Amino acid sequence: MAVPDERMEEMGKAFVVLRAGAQCSADDLHQWCCKEMANYRVPAGFVFLDDLPKNASGKVMNTKLREL
Repeated sequence: MAVPDERMEEMGKAFVVLRAGAQCSADDLHQWCCKEMANYRVPAGFVFLDDLPKNASGKVMNTKLREL
């Protein structure tokens, strides 16, 4: 999902659902992304959720994610 950015106009924001028992911080994800991805693709932030909001047919509800 895109969020406003002064320099790049928009930057990505990642919504993360960890597997049961897994542990990871936003800093860990940021470091991994910086190492593995092009700079312009690294998300500006990370939001950890228990589950992604989905509609009755199982599709992710982007409108609900934007509200977060």
